[in-house]
Formats: sequence, structure tokens, C-alpha cells
Amino acid sequence: MSESRDNMISAIKEIVVPTFRNMRFRGSFPHFRRERGEQFDLLTFQFSSWGGRFAAAAGIGSWFISIERKESSTQ
Repeated sequence: MSESRDNMISAIKEIVVPTFRNMRFRGSFPHFRRERGEQFDLLTFQFSSWGGRFAAAAGIGSWFISIERKESSTQ
């Protein structure tokens, strides 16, 4: 890994991850999730292979949709 990537990871783990934990996110770096009843939130970090950059991706899902799709695909 590059030094810039190592520095970004260290800063995210020191500053961002504790904030995520306080917001009830679980998981391990770089993938986090939070359940909220029938919904869940997803957060992940992706790093550039050229170094010096990263992206944070966020998503919202529903257990209802996941269950519904699984049931319909088995019929």
C-alpha cells in the first residue's frame, strides 16, 4: 500500500469509525451496516489503486424487498 493510502486509512479509523459506532453502525473497516427495523443502511470505503483518493459509498436497503425477491424467485 502507498503511504497516502495508509494515512487515509489511519485517519478514517481514528476519526470516522468511532462516529459510525456512536451512530450504531456495525461491521469492520471498510464495510459498515446499521439495522433500522425493516430497513438497513450500508456504508463502505473504496480506495483508488493509484493512491491519494477514496470514495465513500452509501446505500439503503429493505429486508422486505430482499425477502420478497427471494420468495418470488423460488416460485
